[in-house]
This record gives sequence, C-alpha cells and structure tokens, in this order.
Amino acid sequence: MNENLFFDAHCHVMTLNHPNFINLLGAAEGGISDIINSGVLSPSYILTDENKKGLKLVYSVMNTLGAFEQPMDKTFWMMDQDLRGCFLRSGFTGGAVYGLNDGKGFLFRGRRYDKVGLALQLMDFSQNQEEYRNVYYRRAQLERINDYALETVSAIRKYHRMHPDGLFEFFPFIGVNTAVHSSRFIRSLLEKYVNVDRTEVCSGDRRLFRGVKVYPPLGMDPWPEGDSSQMSKVRILYDFCQEKRIPITTHCDNQGFRGVRYKLSQEYTSPCRWEKVLKQYPDLILDFAHFGYEYGLASDVKSFLPVSLPMAGEWFNTIIRLMKEYPGVYTDLSYTGCMPEFYSSLIAFLKRQSPADRQLILQRIMFGSDFSVNLMKVQSYLEFYHILDDSDFTNAEVEGFVHANPMRFIGFV
Repeated sequence: MNENLFFDAHCHVMTLNHPNFINLLGAAEGGISDIINSGVLSPSYILTDENKKGLKLVYSVMNTLGAFEQPMDKTFWMMDQDLRGCFLRSGFTGGAVYGLNDGKGFLFRGRRYDKVGLALQLMDFSQNQEEYRNVYYRRAQLERINDYALETVSAIRKYHRMHPDGLFEFFPFIGVNTAVHSSRFIRSLLEKYVNVDRTEVCSGDRRLFRGVKVYPPLGMDPWPEGDSSQMSKVRILYDFCQEKRIPITTHCDNQGFRGVRYKLSQEYTSPCRWEKVLKQYPDLILDFAHFGYEYGLASDVKSFLPVSLPMAGEWFNTIIRLMKEYPGVYTDLSYTGCMPEFYSSLIAFLKRQSPADRQLILQRIMFGSDFSVNLMKVQSYLEFYHILDDSDFTNAEVEGFVHANPMRFIGFV
C-alpha cells in the first residue's frame, strides 16, 4: 500500500437508524445520577466556553443532528467539501483550507498528501432479548451490525462512483460486541468483513474492513473472568486479531454512549481492564481512543500529575505505562482534540519525559476527529483540523500523528 495518506484514524458516520436508543434508556435504570453521568448530559463533555453562550448549544445540537439525518454518502461528500472550504462564510470557521480543488490532493502543514484516509469506526449497537425484559413489545435479538456494515460499504461505493476525484479513501473498522453475539456469529462477522490483506485498497469489496471497533460501555467486558461463555467469545476475537495482525480500537474516555449502568461502564472501559488481555495477547494491536480522558474528575487539563480527586488522570497514565510495556499499544486524539488546552498540556507532559520515552509516546499517538460526535464541541470537521494545525506540535510530530503512526497501526508498514 504505497499511497501517501493523511489519516483521520477515528471517525464515525452513521444515520439515526443505527444507534440503539432503547439500549441507552435501559442504561439509565439507576436513576437520575446515572442519566447525568451517562455522557449525554455530562456538562464537561459537551459544553465549551463558546456554546454556553445564548443559543449556541442549540445550534450545536442542530448541527450534529444534521450530520446524522442524511444518507452516509452525502455526509462523506459534506466532509470532503468542508475540507475544501466550500462551507466557509462570514461568522463561521475561517482559517486554512486543506483539500485542494485542483484535484491534486491534500495539503497540511506544508506537506502534500494524495488522499485522506478515513478509519470509520462502526459501533455494534446489536441488542438481545434481555434489554426488553421490562418492555411490553419484546423483540427477538436484533443484529444491527450487519445492516450498518452493508450500508457503509454501499455508501463508500456510491461516494467513489459519484466523486471519482474525492479526497477520501476508506479503512473502516467493523464493530463487534461479543457480549450479545454467539461464537458462531462472531467468527462469521470477522471472516465476512475483515480484509487481512493490507497490501492494497479494496474500496469496492465488502471485505474492506481493516480493523475491529469495540465499545465496552455498550456492555462488552474485555476480560470477563468467571464467565466461561463470554471468555470464549472474547478469545475468538483476540485470537483472530493477534494472529492476523488486525488492529482493535476501543473506546476509552469516561463518557459517550452507554448500554449498561455507569459504574459497570467505567469498569469495562478503563484501560486497566485491558491489562490482563495484553498479558495473554502481548502482540495485540490496540488503540485506546480519546487518550483515556476522564471528564469531570479534574478542574482543568493543565497537568497530568495526580490531583486530589480520585481516579483523576489514572486512565491517561495507565495508557502511557502500557505503551512502554507493549509494542502494539496506541492512542488517538479523537474528541479530546476538540480542546486546544489538551494539546498544550500534552506537549508540557511530553517535555517532562526522558528523550527515549518521549519518542516512544510520540510514535503511538494518532490524529482522529470523532466526527460527527465531535460537532457537539466544534462547529465543523474543518475546525477540528484547525485546532491541530494551530497547536505547538512540530511538523515532524504532526506528520507522525497523521501518517506514519496510523500507517504502522493499520499494518501498511
């Protein structure tokens, strides 16, 4: 795979048909405290100094829903056009434009790339009968991931057909929630969708999926000790991914979409939960998304040193430690990168490390947007790129985040 790609290593494109809203509501059975902590209403997760003003939060919600209510291929094209500056107008995102309208690629920090590689992270919103135990119209198990995967493949094909000079190539990750599927279904899903040949782009084939996305807050325990049935299913996933060198992205901040009670969600999502996985599968390629950011646990992000509040910074520091112990551990800047101050504090943290540790960590960080979820905190796909561009990371460091590191993570080099 010789293309010179700029990678968004973590983004989402879906429609309102894909999320499991019954699952979300069921996770709030613990009462109002669970609802507030759910990630849907957590103030530090969705509020910024800008959207606190007037109707700005309402506009943010409208903007976000606008990205969910249209077909996926139209969202791809919207993102494409945004990077070319087609939505710029008075009062909206200004600054640099990166997509070149002459059809000759993408320019960022003075370097020209052939395409933008989108690592679409599909979430497995499949559900089972247990979720309907208190609902009158109970349903049989609903395997949502198949339809989502096929719609994604169709949307990618349509984007390429309608826009042969488009900015994007696609490297989707198939969502797998082992907790709600049978062993047979999990094997079938992996064999059906995951492309184990990393030497070429296969944008016309359903086996174009390059990795696996897991989302523990939806109910997947990464290492379900004491439950032989669930353990056998996660081992199917890890055996396949380690043997075939297939990367896994796992959600790793303390907010987002949940399908289980808050306390259990935190237990499953914590990078500490993955430590036993990595001890058994030391060559697993694993991205802890969002850099393990813990919302509401510290007053700011100016330092990653321990603070008085319990757990503050623990996930971040665990990820750093696991990077040093396991060669396949990565992280990404998705959603967390909406905060310019996070970049500033990360740079300060890196300066405190030894040269060897600093270099190791820099080689494991990937740029990712978390679009379209990130529209709750930024007004556009383009603005998220501006925040990285305006940061004090060097050009060489940025080149690692957007190209060298994701190429290595996916397995192209």
